[in-house]
Amino acid sequence: MADADLDVAARAFHVADQQVAGARANLAFAATQVEYARIDAPISGVVASVSTQEGETVAASFATPMFVTLVDLARLEVWAYVDETDIGRIRIGQPARFTVDTYGDEEFEGRITAIYPKPEIRDNVVNYITVIRFEAPPNRTLRPEMTTTVRITTDTKAAEAAASTPEPLMTKATSDRDTANSEQRPATSE
Repeated sequence: MADADLDVAARAFHVADQQVAGARANLAFAATQVEYARIDAPISGVVASVSTQEGETVAASFATPMFVTLVDLARLEVWAYVDETDIGRIRIGQPARFTVDTYGDEEFEGRITAIYPKPEIRDNVVNYITVIRFEAPPNRTLRPEMTTTVRITTDTKAAEAAASTPEPLMTKATSDRDTANSEQRPATSE
């Protein structure tokens, strides 16, 4: 083989080698771009809502954009609105029982884990949000925003807190002193 042919073949080899290196770099860039497009959920759960559709432009300026809302059905909690006249007898750790309309009179058990200090005032009635955590029942599925009726056992008597759906914030706790117009509060997710 002539020196000129050998030189042309060596240059062609180097050009092809550089093209392979360029293709590998393009592949690495594309893989990185795909990783940026992948969204990993921080929890396992069920998709409750999708707020962004495929192909929609999302601008992340000062706030983190929300694409989907996930609900972990094993970590639901009940928010019971307790009247100001009863809140003084409610303590963290107290047992509570609740029912949901879909399962009739079947009661579920939980414990009070938080009492929010800021009141919710509706129609001149002061209520305090009391959070009740419970273990997910093994053969029942409880879902967010289900209507619940809550019974919190106090030292002297059972105070009933109930909650009502169409308007989630409009809730009222009831006790033996106030049983008229009781409303109910849906279960909520963390």
